Amino acid sequence: MPDTARQAGIVRHPLVGVVAGWCAHGDARATAEKQRAERRQVPAMVVRTVSGALHTPQTGRRPSAKVTVRWTEPATGPRTTAVRVPTGTRPGETVHVWLDAAGRSVHPPPDDFAVRQHAVTMGVRATGASAAVVVLGHRLVRHAAMRRRLAEWDRAWAATEPAWTGRGV
Repeated sequence: MPDTARQAGIVRHPLVGVVAGWCAHGDARATAEKQRAERRQVPAMVVRTVSGALHTPQTGRRPSAKVTVRWTEPATGPRTTAVRVPTGTRPGETVHVWLDAAGRSVHPPPDDFAVRQHAVTMGVRATGASAAVVVLGHRLVRHAAMRRRLAEWDRAWAATEPAWTGRGV
């Protein structure tokens, strides 16, 4: 393969990743903005602990505990629900709870860091997938070419071998 073709391939793979990351960033940002518009955050007071700490060492998240919280809705009055909060949160403390339009507790919308992290992940995956497709395609073409060359070699040898070795003459 000429150097210019290799250089073009070297440039092409990261470009695929950049485009994929750019698109993923736009989609993730739009999703986060939509969730921010649909959800609201309310301050709620911890009423009681429901369960002990849930350890999550593999995810890198802080350990959390399930608690019951209470907040007041202007239209309907006091409400309660169970949510996960950082371990060590005690009854009487105030935490922030995200609610959807129906008033159910939901996860907070992704922040800017999560959006960027998603975009980078998708870009890296697209770059890797692009490189894998090129490598796989190269191997398939090389395998087909090698089979063809060996078949040509066999035909050439079949024509040359009897005269060269003296067999079948």
